[in-house]
Amino acid sequence: MLGKRKQELLARMGLDSATLQQAAVRVQAVTTAAGRTQTAYRVLVQRVAAGAEMPATLQSFTIGEAQPQMGGVSVSLGLLVEPPEGATYAATADQVLPEAIVGTLAEGQRLTVKVAPDDPQCLMLWNTPHAAGGADPDTGRALEATDPVASTDDRIARLEKLGALRDTGVLTEDEFQAQKAKILGR
Repeated sequence: MLGKRKQELLARMGLDSATLQQAAVRVQAVTTAAGRTQTAYRVLVQRVAAGAEMPATLQSFTIGEAQPQMGGVSVSLGLLVEPPEGATYAATADQVLPEAIVGTLAEGQRLTVKVAPDDPQCLMLWNTPHAAGGADPDTGRALEATDPVASTDDRIARLEKLGALRDTGVLTEDEFQAQKAKILGR
């Protein structure tokens, strides 16, 4: 029960105690949900902290709702993870990212993820500077944004030069295949 003074103040603002009570219930629900989100994030960070950083390629991403309590936006990431020892594998990660990073995401982008030591599907985006092209997964340095058409044309030109070097005998077939795999990102 609210005191008379508080009821008078609410009345002046055009509110009643029932409306105030409903607002308090809504605030409590939002606070509880935010607490669960923050707890889940802390658990994820603890799990991957002892893990390994690995390069990955962003296959797809879906931008979700703003998460102001976490300081960012919910994003679902579809990744192709490339462990240094072992086969490349697909994984998904739901993570809250700052808007500055969300704005830099692009399909086909190379990223760095950190993977929990006990579960290769438990991972999170890691070491990504606020840069148009993301971060080099091997060095962590910021990358320039690339035009997909230009990068495809560049790869074709490099493959043609490589083929010419093979055809003239400068490269062996094995050297050609190794360099070709690097250019194609395999």
